[in-house]
Amino acid sequence: MNLQFGADGAKAMGSPTFEILISSYNEKYNTNLGTNPESEQIVVIDCTDTLYVPYTSAYNGCTVYWLSSISNTNTQYMWNVYCNGEICGNTCKREDAGIRPVVVLPNNISGTVGTTAEIN
Repeated sequence: MNLQFGADGAKAMGSPTFEILISSYNEKYNTNLGTNPESEQIVVIDCTDTLYVPYTSAYNGCTVYWLSSISNTNTQYMWNVYCNGEICGNTCKREDAGIRPVVVLPNNISGTVGTTAEIN
């Protein structure tokens, strides 16, 4: 399937929210990490899973990507995922941060997701 021409029910959005990322991680690993973005708690996830942490070191100067959730510690802070798996709030004025787009596919599309996606 060639997704460049669209797929019924498929959509793309900017970076995931804190809740989407943590809920997905909890489901995949059967864990119970907190999903409250109002908490000031730092969450650490497995940095070897490229679905959640694309790189374990700087890539083109990027060491962190923003989630689309504002941190409660400061209105100028966003939740970030660092290349070491740490998720916490930090300033939006970072030159080493990027975004990680999310693509949502309908249930009738199957395939394999890795660093690239293969759609059946």
